[in-house]
Amino acid sequence: MRNDEGSPTRPRTPYVKAPGIAVGIGEELIRAVVEAFYVRVRADADLGPIFQRILDWPAHLTRMCDFWSSVILITGAYKGDVIGQHLPLPGLTERHFGRWIELFEATTREFCTPQQAAVFSLRAAKIAEAIKAARRRSAQA
Repeated sequence: MRNDEGSPTRPRTPYVKAPGIAVGIGEELIRAVVEAFYVRVRADADLGPIFQRILDWPAHLTRMCDFWSSVILITGAYKGDVIGQHLPLPGLTERHFGRWIELFEATTREFCTPQQAAVFSLRAAKIAEAIKAARRRSAQA
């Protein structure tokens, strides 16, 4: 398997105490959630325009699967700067983060058990808050 930069991805060996393991989240579920979520994002009137700058969707989806694998299963598959990627996005507001969470939670409710959805949702909320806080700090600098 290769990442969006063409180099081999690291093996996806979940950490035995990863939050997703206890509730049965695996790579297949992560991929299903990521793919369905981004179908919703791209069709959304508020979020779609923010994401239209992405030209290579297969590569982006692979990168997002790596990201969520790292967050939920602690595989180390993602190597990148999530916060740095979101700082320069023009037009991104607090309202967009709320909508992102709404769509993400709707997707996890559709694909996951309540326990699995809670694992995804808790981490998504923390990520959104970290990005929002970094954007506020950046705007004040």
